[in-house]
Amino acid sequence: MEKNSWSVEDLRQKYAQKTQDTELKSRLEEYVNSLAWKQWKSAYHVETANNLWEGLFNSGIVDFGSGKCQKVWFSSSAEIESMIQVVHSMGDIFAQIANVIVLFPKPIDEDCVSLASLINTIRQKNIAGDVLAELLKIKDSNEFQYFEGFCNVIKHRKLIDTDYRFQGIEDGKPQTNHGIRFKNFEYKGKKFDTTFSKTIEEDYRLKIYDLICDAGIKLNNFLV
Repeated sequence: MEKNSWSVEDLRQKYAQKTQDTELKSRLEEYVNSLAWKQWKSAYHVETANNLWEGLFNSGIVDFGSGKCQKVWFSSSAEIESMIQVVHSMGDIFAQIANVIVLFPKPIDEDCVSLASLINTIRQKNIAGDVLAELLKIKDSNEFQYFEGFCNVIKHRKLIDTDYRFQGIEDGKPQTNHGIRFKNFEYKGKKFDTTFSKTIEEDYRLKIYDLICDAGIKLNNFLV
């Protein structure tokens, strides 16, 4: 993650100066490494999904009713679902990082940490206001809420349907977007519109990366 130059190495060094507790330093290292791997895995899922469609379109005339096309459709949708779940989990992994820093020397037990629980604890303790503000930006962003709702719906309720939208005219207006769309759904009373996979892959995913980086910078500042 490079947005706004969040230096994870600077975070490590500052925390090492703050404590000699090897267990806490080991936990921080595990969480930082997990966050990096999850970013890589989410990018891998997106690349794999896009390569599936590129291979199909480069193979010649595409018959959307064919088994070959249906397989690409299914496989690419599965890749994007996996990406959404990975990126959503990055919120809780970042919360683990913030937990051992902001609540040092007595962080919340690892099993009890989530983005929401950490926000509540920091708010109750009335500390680290700058960090809290950034954590709230992640949690309350439309992008993160979409990912959270998506994950909970497919985990606890049902699959979210997809369709494929071609370039053309809709409601009398020319449409430039095309590709897989994830259909609308509702979670905890909030309605999420039908959304192009490309929007989810590029705009939503990268926005969440940026929000996490912004929060990471505040963590570095907190350790000064």
